[in-house]
Parts: sequence; C-alpha cells; structure tokens
Amino acid sequence: MKRTSGNTPPAPIVELETDGRPVHVRPMDFAKGTVIDPHRHRRGQLIYATSGLFVVRTPAGIWMVPSLRGVWVPPMTEHAVSLLTDTRMRSAYIAPEACGVLGQTCRVISVPSVLRELIIYLGDSRSPHDADFHQSIAVVMTGLIREVSTASLSVPLPENDGLRQIYRALTEDPSDQRTLKDWARAVGGSERTLLRRLKDETGMSFRQWRQQIRLLCSLERLASGQPVTTVALDVGYETASGFITAFRQTFGATPAAYFES
Repeated sequence: MKRTSGNTPPAPIVELETDGRPVHVRPMDFAKGTVIDPHRHRRGQLIYATSGLFVVRTPAGIWMVPSLRGVWVPPMTEHAVSLLTDTRMRSAYIAPEACGVLGQTCRVISVPSVLRELIIYLGDSRSPHDADFHQSIAVVMTGLIREVSTASLSVPLPENDGLRQIYRALTEDPSDQRTLKDWARAVGGSERTLLRRLKDETGMSFRQWRQQIRLLCSLERLASGQPVTTVALDVGYETASGFITAFRQTFGATPAAYFES
C-alpha cells in the first residue's frame, strides 16, 4: 500500500495459521473500545460483523462496518481496526492467488445469506475436508464477494496534501461549516484546483464528500447511544430532520431503524 511518507516504516505483516487452505475463517469477539494497530496480511481478508459496529482505517480512507455487513481488505493492505461497540466478527482469509478478481481497494459490502452461511460454517466447523472441498469453497466465496453490492459506508482519502488537511479537520470536527473557498485559503491552495483534485481522486463534489464524512462520524456517535438531535448538531446539520433525511437517503433507513436492524 502506498505510504504518505517515505520515512515511515511499513506496518508489520501478521502471519496466519491456515493449514494451507485457500480460505480460512477465524471467529473473533472484541470489547467496545478495542483498537487493533496497523498491520498487514499476505492474504486477502473479508471481515464480517455478526453483531456490533467497527471502523477500518487505511492510508486511503475509512470504512464503517455495521452488523451483517463486511469489509473487503485486499492482500498486503495496511489497516487498523477500532471497535465502536462490543462486536462479534468472523474473518475469512483468502489465499492471494484467489484474490485477483476481488480488486485492490477496500470496500464495504452487503453480505447475502449464502455468503454469510459459508462464513459461519467454515468458522464453526472442526471437521476435516479435502483440498478439493476447500478449493470449491474458495471459488464460490470469491465469486459471491465479487458480485455483491457495495455499501455507502466509506470516505476516500485523497492524495492531495491540502485535501488531506481538510479531511483530518473535518473528521475531528464534522460540524465545521467552512466552504471549499474558505478551506483553500486555510490550506494555501486554489479552490478550483482542490475541487478538480477531489473530483479526480474521489469522484465526489466537496458537498458530497463532506456529507459522507459527517454521516460516517454520526454512526460512531449514534452507536455510543447519543440522541439523534445531539448527533445531528454535532456533525453539522442545522436540524434533526435534515440529518435524518440525509441519513435515510444514504443508508436506506432512519437512524433508529438502522440500529434496530
């Protein structure tokens, strides 16, 4: 994964005991507040949350993963994980040679029932299976991961230094109301250049990008039990109704229904 500084050593590679199987699933439970430091795996990793909420951070952005969703992390991608609630997860580690069809970028995905049952079965099974069985499972799983829909639960982090400064400021204070013109003055750049770089690197306008940051920051606050109105104001919305509308348009449900499900 590309680093932003040549002086920063790469994150350590965490080796896994997989017995040579093309897919190995490991069940894991974590307490709220747990932080897993930046690391890499030689294998690709699908992290599936059976319950809870966690966030994955890489040098390229942040991905929020609620229960019944998963996040695809390609081989050798540096990533850190923060648990926002008590979380039960299962991680499917897929051999590098089987990951070529799955892409080289992280993405949060919907996990259909057939993929969920395969993950749970492999994580719970203690029965030995032959190599052909595991190879067949790997083909099915990678095919499913490739075809499932991507959820709107990520914020891309641009390479541009000025945009990275804005990103850091907005994640620290998503209620900041400065326009892109204001930010251009603050970071010493041109509004037109920042907008062009943002479009080129994320495919988003400044308004879309800032809203995505705000909504993902809201998930962390909502998961901690804060009232919707408080969260709406904290992340930069003038009214709770405006926040609920944006939330429903992005996530397909109101905040209350989203966390009930």
